[in-house]
Amino acid sequence: AVVSTQSTGGGHIVQTTWHTLTKEKDTMLARMFDNDSNWKNKTDSNGAYLIDRSPKHFLPLLDYLRNGEIVLDKDINPQGVLLEAKFFGFTELTAKIEELMLAGERKVLEPLTRDDVIRAVITTPSNYILRFKGINFSRANLSNK
Repeated sequence: AVVSTQSTGGGHIVQTTWHTLTKEKDTMLARMFDNDSNWKNKTDSNGAYLIDRSPKHFLPLLDYLRNGEIVLDKDINPQGVLLEAKFFGFTELTAKIEELMLAGERKVLEPLTRDDVIRAVITTPSNYILRFKGINFSRANLSNK
């Protein structure tokens, strides 16, 4: 199936299978593409199904349907994907995203450790300048213990 996700910024064409779209039977997305459904999907002049949602936040849902895992790139706001998951009725995915968001909040609050500093030093290419600008080391445990 060819799906065109639309937003005010224009369309984004995505190719996927009927199996992917209907994988989670209890979702609105599956019902939209179920052969027995009376849902009247709109198509464009090329026959692509039109979905008036943000492509940036919709595409992670398709990846989740394909892989069974949610992966959010750094430039994607998890709140936007969460709203899409709720809109389409992805109950299990909604819980996973909320858990990821909560884990991200907890991670921000944890103090910097010696391992964090070593990891930053080791993974920074030698031709880069590593700076810890804006980092509060007051609660950081940089001891060897």
